[in-house]
Amino acid sequence: MIAAWHYVFAGLRVESDRPLAPMSACEDVAIDRIDLRLRRRSRPWMKAVIKDGPPRHWIKRLDRDRVVLAIEDFGVICASPGLLEWAIRHEADWREFQGYLLGIGLGISLYQLDVIPFHVSGCVVGGGAIAFSGTSGAGKSSMAYALASAFGGEIVSDDMTSFQCAEKGAFMFPGISEVRLFREVVSEFREDRLRARRDERTQKKYRMIGARRALRPVEVRALVWIELERGSDFGIRRVVAGERLRRWRDSLYAADFGVHLGRPARVQTEVLALASKVPVYVMTKGLRVTSVRSDCEQLLGTIERDLASK
Repeated sequence: MIAAWHYVFAGLRVESDRPLAPMSACEDVAIDRIDLRLRRRSRPWMKAVIKDGPPRHWIKRLDRDRVVLAIEDFGVICASPGLLEWAIRHEADWREFQGYLLGIGLGISLYQLDVIPFHVSGCVVGGGAIAFSGTSGAGKSSMAYALASAFGGEIVSDDMTSFQCAEKGAFMFPGISEVRLFREVVSEFREDRLRARRDERTQKKYRMIGARRALRPVEVRALVWIELERGSDFGIRRVVAGERLRRWRDSLYAADFGVHLGRPARVQTEVLALASKVPVYVMTKGLRVTSVRSDCEQLLGTIERDLASK
């Protein structure tokens, strides 16, 4: 019998034949209730899939259902609805390859299963979740972790998640809980230094192992778009109308996947629904993460006063 580990991710029940530490584990579930299976394949399978060999980053749609992603010298990922297959060249590269598997690989799988992924990190503090988005390197994970640490909250997901709209609001689903942080955040919360490890992919960041995690969907209070501005002081403003919709659209995880996989209408519907139910704020700050605690206090205070005045 093949060993299997079970997880929950973005509202899906996931089964893997290899343990995936960053994901939230769940109890064993019935075979007919699994939404997505992750399976390791052999190196001969990998060679057959890529044939003549790919460039450094290579993605191709083989047919209507299968998408192949070949990553540098690490290995190959093949996504088809309900199944994510992968092969790795060298076991020593597993931690770095796992980042691609649980990032771009899962992102493609979610679109295939009609679940829209967003490039968002989030935490739950007080009465709901605060979601952070922005371009890569803006500090989404760092702000989510800092806010949770400063106010005794929990990480909902790091880097990617999904949402579900309800009658009056929206809920954010748990996802990856191994958080990638800027060095300044690790330094600010000194009690966590022993659990932080240097990130192999981005040497300026650390990975925080064992962050407190939310295990169930959490109602979203706000989406905060982080905007880097050289030499800028901390600032936060609420946006409305067209900019609100644009910020949600910009928060999609690899938005072009939704178009390539034949889901443009579904993506647009999801974005419109979220933009109508969840307020959006733009937070500006300098290129370095400074004054972490005071930034968190100002951010949460602004959102709470704003929502209380509605």
